[in-house]
Amino acid sequence: YGWQLIQRDTPTLLFGMGIGARNESRSLGIIGSGLLEDHYGVTSSTSALVLMQEIGLFGLSMFALFIGWVIVALWRAARDDPHSDLAVLCYALILFSLCWPIWLWYHQIWVFSVTMMLYWSTLGYVFNQIYSRQSAQREAAR
Repeated sequence: YGWQLIQRDTPTLLFGMGIGARNESRSLGIIGSGLLEDHYGVTSSTSALVLMQEIGLFGLSMFALFIGWVIVALWRAARDDPHSDLAVLCYALILFSLCWPIWLWYHQIWVFSVTMMLYWSTLGYVFNQIYSRQSAQREAAR
Protein backbone atom coordinates (compact mmCIF):
# COMPACT_ATOMS: atom_id res chain seq x y z
CA TYR A 1 0.00 0.00 0.00
CA GLY A 2 2.76 2.43 0.91
CA TRP A 3 4.76 1.61 -2.21
CA GLN A 4 1.67 2.10 -4.37
CA LEU A 5 1.08 5.51 -2.82
CA ILE A 6 4.41 6.89 -3.97
CA GLN A 7 4.20 5.32 -7.41
CA ARG A 8 1.32 7.61 -8.39
CA ASP A 9 3.57 9.80 -10.48
CA THR A 10 7.25 10.25 -11.23
CA PRO A 11 7.90 13.35 -9.05
CA THR A 12 6.37 11.63 -6.01
CA LEU A 13 8.45 8.52 -6.66
CA LEU A 14 11.66 10.51 -7.04
CA PHE A 15 11.18 13.19 -4.38
CA GLY A 16 8.53 11.76 -2.06
CA MET A 17 5.64 13.54 -0.43
CA GLY A 18 7.77 15.74 1.81
CA ILE A 19 9.31 15.37 5.24
CA GLY A 20 6.60 14.79 7.81
CA ALA A 21 3.98 13.85 5.22
CA ARG A 22 3.77 10.28 6.47
CA ASN A 23 3.36 11.25 10.12
CA GLU A 24 1.46 14.52 9.91
CA SER A 25 -0.81 14.09 6.90
CA ARG A 26 -4.53 13.68 7.59
CA SER A 27 -4.84 11.03 4.86
CA LEU A 28 -1.58 9.15 5.50
CA GLY A 29 -0.55 10.06 9.01
CA ILE A 30 -1.20 8.95 12.55
CA ILE A 31 -4.67 10.47 12.78
CA GLY A 32 -5.58 9.87 9.15
CA SER A 33 -8.00 7.61 7.37
CA GLY A 34 -5.11 5.58 5.93
CA LEU A 35 -4.52 4.10 9.36
CA LEU A 36 -8.17 3.23 9.85
CA GLU A 37 -7.99 1.05 6.72
CA ASP A 38 -4.82 -0.74 7.79
CA HIS A 39 -4.58 -3.81 5.57
CA TYR A 40 -0.92 -3.79 4.56
CA GLY A 41 1.00 -2.46 7.53
CA VAL A 42 0.33 1.26 7.27
CA THR A 43 0.59 1.58 11.04
CA SER A 44 3.47 -0.83 11.40
CA SER A 45 5.50 -0.01 8.33
CA THR A 46 9.26 -0.05 8.48
CA SER A 47 11.44 3.03 8.53
CA ALA A 48 12.59 2.33 4.97
CA LEU A 49 9.03 2.66 3.68
CA VAL A 50 8.40 5.81 5.72
CA LEU A 51 11.63 7.37 4.44
CA MET A 52 10.77 6.36 0.89
CA GLN A 53 7.34 7.95 1.18
CA GLU A 54 8.70 11.17 2.68
CA ILE A 55 11.92 11.78 0.72
CA GLY A 56 11.54 9.53 -2.33
CA LEU A 57 14.19 7.55 -4.14
CA PHE A 58 16.37 10.61 -4.72
CA GLY A 59 16.36 11.45 -1.02
CA LEU A 60 17.10 7.85 -0.10
CA SER A 61 20.04 7.77 -2.48
CA MET A 62 21.38 11.04 -1.00
CA PHE A 63 20.98 9.57 2.49
CA ALA A 64 22.83 6.41 1.40
CA LEU A 65 25.63 8.52 -0.10
CA PHE A 66 25.89 10.50 3.13
CA ILE A 67 26.14 7.32 5.22
CA GLY A 68 28.75 5.99 2.76
CA TRP A 69 30.75 9.21 3.11
CA VAL A 70 30.54 8.90 6.91
CA ILE A 71 31.83 5.32 6.77
CA VAL A 72 34.76 6.27 4.51
CA ALA A 73 35.70 9.26 6.68
CA LEU A 74 35.57 7.16 9.85
CA TRP A 75 37.64 4.41 8.22
CA ARG A 76 40.33 6.88 7.19
CA ALA A 77 40.43 8.42 10.66
CA ALA A 78 40.71 5.02 12.33
CA ARG A 79 43.44 3.96 9.90
CA ASP A 80 45.46 7.15 10.53
CA ASP A 81 45.78 6.46 14.27
CA PRO A 82 44.89 2.78 14.82
CA HIS A 83 45.93 2.59 18.50
CA SER A 84 43.90 5.50 19.84
CA ASP A 85 40.59 5.51 21.67
CA LEU A 86 39.18 7.50 18.78
CA ALA A 87 39.84 4.55 16.44
CA VAL A 88 37.72 2.30 18.65
CA LEU A 89 34.85 4.79 18.44
CA CYS A 90 35.33 5.03 14.68
CA TYR A 91 35.11 1.26 14.26
CA ALA A 92 32.00 1.11 16.47
CA LEU A 93 30.32 3.85 14.43
CA ILE A 94 31.28 2.10 11.19
CA LEU A 95 29.65 -1.10 12.43
CA PHE A 96 26.52 0.77 13.50
CA SER A 97 26.37 2.63 10.18
CA LEU A 98 26.68 -0.63 8.23
CA CYS A 99 23.83 -2.17 10.22
CA TRP A 100 21.52 0.81 9.59
CA PRO A 101 20.12 -0.44 6.26
CA ILE A 102 19.16 -3.74 7.87
CA TRP A 103 17.44 -2.02 10.78
CA LEU A 104 15.72 0.44 8.47
CA TRP A 105 14.35 -2.41 6.37
CA TYR A 106 13.03 -4.54 9.23
CA HIS A 107 12.19 -2.14 12.07
CA GLN A 108 11.00 1.32 12.95
CA ILE A 109 14.45 2.56 13.84
CA TRP A 110 13.28 6.14 14.37
CA VAL A 111 11.28 4.94 17.37
CA PHE A 112 14.54 4.22 19.19
CA SER A 113 15.21 7.88 19.93
CA VAL A 114 17.81 7.24 22.64
CA THR A 115 19.81 5.04 20.26
CA MET A 116 19.64 7.66 17.52
CA MET A 117 20.65 10.47 19.89
CA LEU A 118 23.64 8.42 21.06
CA TYR A 119 24.63 7.61 17.49
CA TRP A 120 24.40 11.16 16.15
CA SER A 121 25.98 12.78 19.20
CA THR A 122 28.85 10.27 19.16
CA LEU A 123 29.26 10.83 15.44
CA GLY A 124 29.44 14.59 16.03
CA TYR A 125 31.97 14.10 18.83
CA VAL A 126 34.16 11.86 16.69
CA PHE A 127 34.12 14.23 13.72
CA ASN A 128 34.94 17.12 16.05
CA GLN A 129 37.93 15.18 17.39
CA ILE A 130 39.05 14.28 13.88
CA TYR A 131 38.86 17.94 12.81
CA SER A 132 40.69 19.07 15.96
CA ARG A 133 43.50 16.57 15.38
CA GLN A 134 43.84 17.57 11.74
CA SER A 135 43.95 21.25 12.69
CA ALA A 136 46.60 20.58 15.34
CA GLN A 137 48.68 18.61 12.83
CA ARG A 138 48.47 21.46 10.31
CA GLU A 139 49.53 23.98 12.94
CA ALA A 140 52.43 21.77 14.01
CA ALA A 141 53.56 21.43 10.40
CA ARG A 142 53.81 25.21 9.99
